Amino acid sequence: MSDPFLKKLQKLKALAESGIGGEQRNAQEMFERLCAKHGVDPSRIESEERSIVWFKYRGQNELTVLSQCVRFVLNQSRICIYTRPRKRGQKGFELTTSQALHVSELWDHYRKEWRTVIKSELAKIEEAFIYRHSLYSHDATSASSTPDPDVNIADLIRRIHGLGSKSHVYRMKLEGRAA
Repeated sequence: MSDPFLKKLQKLKALAESGIGGEQRNAQEMFERLCAKHGVDPSRIESEERSIVWFKYRGQNELTVLSQCVRFVLNQSRICIYTRPRKRGQKGFELTTSQALHVSELWDHYRKEWRTVIKSELAKIEEAFIYRHSLYSHDATSASSTPDPDVNIADLIRRIHGLGSKSHVYRMKLEGRAA
């Protein structure tokens, strides 16, 4: 059996094991058809070699999203995460080439999506925090003192209360009111 043919069979088997939906079925059918045509025992074909693939992330929340992408591709709830000494912001996962490509595509998409969502939600929380603690300017001409019409202040104030904020007590003491 030629080396390029073996590599093709290994890639098909890996795709059949980690692909999605129709892609997975088609790869499995093609793998079985080629094995039958060339008289190869499918159980003797090993999947591609696994190696540690490193991904960059920013913060614990992004690491959680990255880990979920890996869990999705591997279809496993438990995964092994590798850490490099003195390399913050990088984690490694043991993946085949096709799995690494799949994780990379998912991670690129969901990292951008995550950062967009976090940015917009953080802006809303900041605004709610400012309103909750009366840290805004009372000058009516100031642009920062006009509320954003898309922000549901009551909902955001409930979120801040959920964070256990006690700074309103400090503000009341500054204003001479009883806490």
